[in-house]
Amino acid sequence: MNQKASPTTRRMGPPGSVNWHAMLDGAEAILRDEGYSGLTSRRVAERTGFNQRLVYYYFKTMDVLAVETFRRLAARDLERLRRTRTGAQPLQEIWEITVEATDPRLISEFIALAHRIESLREEVIGFIEESRAIQVDAITNVLASRGRGTTLSPVALAIVATSVALTLTREAQLGLNSGHAEVMDLIRDFIAKGDMVAMEREDGGEIADESPQDDHSRPSFSKWKSKYGGLEVPEAGRMKALEDENVRLKLLLADAVLDNAELKEIARNNL
Repeated sequence: MNQKASPTTRRMGPPGSVNWHAMLDGAEAILRDEGYSGLTSRRVAERTGFNQRLVYYYFKTMDVLAVETFRRLAARDLERLRRTRTGAQPLQEIWEITVEATDPRLISEFIALAHRIESLREEVIGFIEESRAIQVDAITNVLASRGRGTTLSPVALAIVATSVALTLTREAQLGLNSGHAEVMDLIRDFIAKGDMVAMEREDGGEIADESPQDDHSRPSFSKWKSKYGGLEVPEAGRMKALEDENVRLKLLLADAVLDNAELKEIARNNL
């Protein structure tokens, strides 16, 4: 009676080893420089100096290598984002991470691969959802610290911030910087005010509307006086109105930048 040979388990190289990381480094460089079409075992071997067969000792397939390359990048960014929860300036730290993490070429290549590799698609979605949750949590806390109602949506602000960072980085790589300074001023202004309010609230300070209402808002009145001191009430009111209008115009500018980027993307896809 013939007996079936029992299947043998293929021995694999240890994840997290020096060689394993070196191959991920090679794969990341290939995706950035050559695109996903260049991600082959031969190219990884050439980049790392290893034997081509050794690539499959550490990764069963090239799809697995692609997934692990993204997973490592995502883990690094998520760890940095999680640390912002205890940072002194969460919005500033999150913005810096968002800008640094938005490498347009890598993002495009991983998105393209995710359409073909289901496990990579799940990793990408999981990363976006968790990173967005951290951003929304930070923005929600800052808006709540202001002590008054707002129509701004934390999740909308998080998506806009990520989209703006990607657009600015993509255009800068092409040598286009038109309007970038204005958008950065808008973002820096929002971040500075938000982080300042959060720190004052953390220190036990009272945050109230910046207008001289009564003795209970004396700290805020001091800020108001230093800003508008020497002006008559009508003049101070007009100055405040001009500042509010300036903020509104900056927001319109940011919307226009995003719309322009979206139209460019649509036009590119239709070519």
